[in-house]
Amino acid sequence: MGQPLKSAMVLAFSLALAACGGGGGGSDDSGETISYTVTASGSNVGITLVSAQSVASGGQSSFSVVAVPGYTRDNTVAGTCAAGSWAAAVYTTGPVTANCTVTFSATINSLTVTPSGTNVSVSPGTPQAVDFGGTTMFTVTADSGYTRTNAVGGSCTAGTWAGAVYTTGAVTQDCTVSFSAGSNPVLTVSAPALALSTSGASRTLTISNSGGSDALAVGYTANLPAGSTIAPAACGTIAAGNQCVLTITPGATPSAAPGDVSPVPVTLSASGSNTNTVTAQISVVGFGSVYQSGYLFAIDDTTPGNESIAGTVAAITDQASPASGPDAVSWADSTIVIQGVSEASTSPPDTCNGNRDGQCNTTEIVAANSPPRRVPGVDPTTYAAGVCTATMDGYSDWYLPAICEMGYDSSGAGTGCGTQGAPLRQTMQANLVDNGNIGNLAGNYWSSTQDSVSPAQLAWHSFFASGGGSAQLQSGRGNLLGVRCVRAVTP
Repeated sequence: MGQPLKSAMVLAFSLALAACGGGGGGSDDSGETISYTVTASGSNVGITLVSAQSVASGGQSSFSVVAVPGYTRDNTVAGTCAAGSWAAAVYTTGPVTANCTVTFSATINSLTVTPSGTNVSVSPGTPQAVDFGGTTMFTVTADSGYTRTNAVGGSCTAGTWAGAVYTTGAVTQDCTVSFSAGSNPVLTVSAPALALSTSGASRTLTISNSGGSDALAVGYTANLPAGSTIAPAACGTIAAGNQCVLTITPGATPSAAPGDVSPVPVTLSASGSNTNTVTAQISVVGFGSVYQSGYLFAIDDTTPGNESIAGTVAAITDQASPASGPDAVSWADSTIVIQGVSEASTSPPDTCNGNRDGQCNTTEIVAANSPPRRVPGVDPTTYAAGVCTATMDGYSDWYLPAICEMGYDSSGAGTGCGTQGAPLRQTMQANLVDNGNIGNLAGNYWSSTQDSVSPAQLAWHSFFASGGGSAQLQSGRGNLLGVRCVRAVTP
């Protein structure tokens, strides 16, 4: 506690005596007046002379006495002067008949600090008496499932924390302190998985605190491939309802080498000193990387920065063997023309962009071979587009690629797929076969694109050759060729 404030004022008055010196009262033998000295002092008060600087025998002296801030004046007056009386703050001595003293005092005020709390226990939990200028302490413990906040409400002067103990500031009036705790911090991550293109656009992961109290000392670990970075280096404190945004910038090295059929994504793990742990899987991928159960051959890096890249992958293995293999299949089992899926089809006015939109083509081909358009329906395992409707590796959105998804028109066959230097779109041929990113795509594979000149008899297929000689060709729809299904990755 603070030391009491003290002030004192001592008033001395001259003693005028007759030539004979003398004491006694009234006047001396020569008839001259005798005066006496009144000396005033005090503790924790201010004293001001009001009257009678020179006190004649039998006279009185008056003083104004005011306690210093935080103290209350005592009405009891000590000293040797005859007892006097108070009139508000003015004290008047009794009759002065000799040199004498008056001593004033004041008592320090006792104030009350009242604690309260929400979702906490406070010890002591009752109002506390505190001397003016002093401090008092409370131990604050959060209830189960809650975390104490350091913000303190109430009217007392702000104090300090030492662990769970709060010490008020100097108390100068009756006041209150109010403690609280919010529900424990809960971290969440904006996406369970995030894919980035090698040397591509930066993308963000957001760590959010959905609890009712601050998440403290939040940091993360992530063993990214060489050249990839994350900023900031740590999140620190994340206030309740707030977020920490991590920006991930991919380098040129993928998290798994092209062709690795069992890649292990990087695990980002984030937690605080008082929180749960959240994780996200980060994949830095390029052409030929295996992602979402397929070899990545088309990449769209223009998706929103808080999402994964988009793109297209080819299944890791054949769904039907190429070049008349034992499980090769026909394009279709009849001469029924499928409308709107040829290399010349556009959408609109036709159903699909037949040379580039294999997903649309597959939907139309399967519908033409299924009830109600065809009764009974054709077994999907017996024709190329139907094979791709199976669920594989947990995904059910596979389709038979269009001819321009498979490759470019290197021989001028008329598919409209462009040249090797300027293909219509990103292709399996350019980004998987030509680049040598995978070694198991070779031979004749059906596309979902029907021939526009002889649609009842012919459909387009690609011949993949890693050493050159790849081609886009027309083939009889009943021929038995290979199938490699593809799917669009989900951001």
